[in-house]
Amino acid sequence: MEINEILLAEDGNKLASYLLYEPEFPDIYMSLIADYKINYPPDNVARPEDNKALRALVARLVPAAGKDDTGDWTPMARFLTDWFAYIGHIVPTMDLIEIYVAIKNLLQCVCFF
Repeated sequence: MEINEILLAEDGNKLASYLLYEPEFPDIYMSLIADYKINYPPDNVARPEDNKALRALVARLVPAAGKDDTGDWTPMARFLTDWFAYIGHIVPTMDLIEIYVAIKNLLQCVCFF
């Protein structure tokens, strides 16, 4: 997955341009969103990082984010899990306040870096 390659290259600018968070999303993101909604329906767990299937997906697709030397999940892995959950719940019909709240919740994870 391209995110893994970006992390390995430690290219923060490219990562920022890749992890979009504001609609309108390109078609490839809309496909990702549709896939997410099928495989990881909303409200099946309280927190995205508690979703074992989603954590397994991130671990498989983005091993560079993986675990630290102690075996704990890295902040990047937690953020990517939250990002996938966020991107999966955004819909084109959301109003700006709903999008703002969703972005605010996503950014709370960033504070751990």
